[in-house]
Amino acid sequence: MAMLVTRGSSSFGREATHASIEKVNIAWTSGSGGIASDTVGLVGQVLEVITIPGGGSTYPSDSYAVQLRDLDDSTLDYLHGRVTGHSDVVTFHEPMVGTYQPVAVAGPVEFWLSDASGTSDASGTVTLFLKT
Repeated sequence: MAMLVTRGSSSFGREATHASIEKVNIAWTSGSGGIASDTVGLVGQVLEVITIPGGGSTYPSDSYAVQLRDLDDSTLDYLHGRVTGHSDVVTFHEPMVGTYQPVAVAGPVEFWLSDASGTSDASGTVTLFLKT
């Protein structure tokens, strides 16, 4: 599976969209069993998650899910299980407000995408906006 994390125009660089907001793009391609996962370094509070399906020859399945898992406890999802049931063809904007307030993330987490068509070539992008 391939994974590319970009911050701005270069890999692992920064794009300041506002004095205290960082935009992180995670381009993913699913591997065996429709799973895409990798360790991603994040610091800040996740304010919004945007899922963009496709970008390659195969789209993810309808109702795919994204998690940011704690490295010490994979049952701890910093996104509170809110980024689930996403469409295979529609871009979703998921603000992390309301009942589930943004959670602070400091250090490496596991990016985990599941149910991405069950094949090894579905792809897409997840964009995170972090308050830093």
